[in-house]
Parts: sequence; C-alpha cells; structure tokens
Amino acid sequence: MTDKSSRLSLPFIMAAQAQKHVTHNEAIKRLDILTQLSVKGRPQTTPPSLLEEGDVFIVAPNGGDLWSGRDNQIAFYENGAFQFIMPNEGWHAYLPDEKNILIFDGETWNELLPPMEDNMQGVKSITLEVDLSTGGTSFQTGLIFPSRAIILGVTSKTLETISGASSYNTGLHGETQKFGGFLSIHAGSENIGVIGPQAIYSDREVIITANNPSTNGFEDGRILLTSHYLDLSLS
Repeated sequence: MTDKSSRLSLPFIMAAQAQKHVTHNEAIKRLDILTQLSVKGRPQTTPPSLLEEGDVFIVAPNGGDLWSGRDNQIAFYENGAFQFIMPNEGWHAYLPDEKNILIFDGETWNELLPPMEDNMQGVKSITLEVDLSTGGTSFQTGLIFPSRAIILGVTSKTLETISGASSYNTGLHGETQKFGGFLSIHAGSENIGVIGPQAIYSDREVIITANNPSTNGFEDGRILLTSHYLDLSLS
C-alpha cells in the first residue's frame, strides 16, 4: 500500500502511525486548496509583492524568484511561505476576475472558453425607436437585416401606449407575425421574438402592422425595437 492517494496525493494515515492528526490535517489542507480550485489571475512567473493568507496562483513557464523550478505548479500561500502542488492532466482552475476557466493538458494551462468578446464578435444588435404617430396600418421601421445575415430575432417594448389599433405585429414583408403577433398596445409591455435561426440572402426590413385598425390606422404611440442577428465575415 502506498502512503498517498493516486489522484490528489492525499497522505494516508498508516497503521501504528504517531501524530495521526498531522497527516489528517495535511490531507484536509490539500483538499481545501484543490476542491473548487480558484486562482488569482492567469499564470505568472513571480509572486506579487502583496500577498494574503490563502492566496492561490499558477506558476507560469520560466518561473523565477521563489517560484524558480515550479513551472505550471499551483502555488498556495500560507503562514508566510509557499507550498506547491503539481497538477495532473485535466485539472481545472477558475479565474474569478474573467469568469473563465483554465485547464491543464499535461504540459500547459489553456483556456477552456474563448474570451467572451471573441466568442460573441459575430452577434450584432441594433436598437431604434419607432414613432407610430404618422399613421397607416403597416409601418416600415428602417430596421434592416443585411443580406447573408442569420436572423436570431427581434425584441420589442411598447414605450408609449399605442392608439388606432387593438394590437400590433412585428415581422417581415410576407411574414408579418414572424417576431410576434397580437402584441399589447399598452406602455411597458414587452416581447422577445425568437426564431429559427434563419439565413437570408437579401436585405429584409422589419415592419409593424396593426390589428383591427381605425380608419387612419396607427394614431399614436412609440415602440422600441432591437434586431438580433449573426453577421459572418471572412476576417
């Protein structure tokens, strides 16, 4: 029988061992470090000048100063000194400042998730207010999905109560209720019009249509619209 566990190298209490509490406490301390592992930033080569009890770091390649020869190891600061743990392949470490995760592949620590700004760079959102006081039963909003976009949806919010219709629809020409039908005319009402998604191959404009319109159609009211779509590029 070995004196340590195979995965986390937790020390075992051996038969007839003296001071069993020392071994037990060492195992508890190691679990406290490694369970739900969270570290102070990305791997770095030297420790910061300001340290607090319980700080945990990852040593970057070519570590120096107190971390010399400790590349890729987990550095735990306790009682004025560092203790080091060598990770196994597959270990994860959470980066709270970035809300991201690092994973150890056996040689280096790498991001499990791409940065959010890179992950979402193709998603576009355009918001505009639509004034319905100009009348008519169908209103072209000027909110356009460009050719070769992938439509995700349109969200809407009634900012000022609409008059001249019992309800309204948001959609496209030929698909007037694509993003929402019979929507409330009352101020504060909202709708999340999620679809498909759907790829388009020509510009498509969002339109608003009235249900049970008065003689002149829309008479008053304001709507806040936001289009959401993926914009693909070669860059």
